[in-house]
Amino acid sequence: MGGFGALMSLIIFLIPLIIVIYLLKWVMEIRNSSEIQVQQNKEIISLLRDIKESHVDSNGE
Repeated sequence: MGGFGALMSLIIFLIPLIIVIYLLKWVMEIRNSSEIQVQQNKEIISLLRDIKESHVDSNGE
């Protein structure tokens, strides 16, 4: 019975540890994808400005 209790203690200790590791990994993935989205948004804004400038230049305004 002592081996079973030790095994249960180990499992009870490991479950929260695994959950914390999984949550940290998830937060890192969100952070990385957010940085990619910020860079993409900057590129989109730059392209929209270029389009606006070329449109204004072609109208002679």
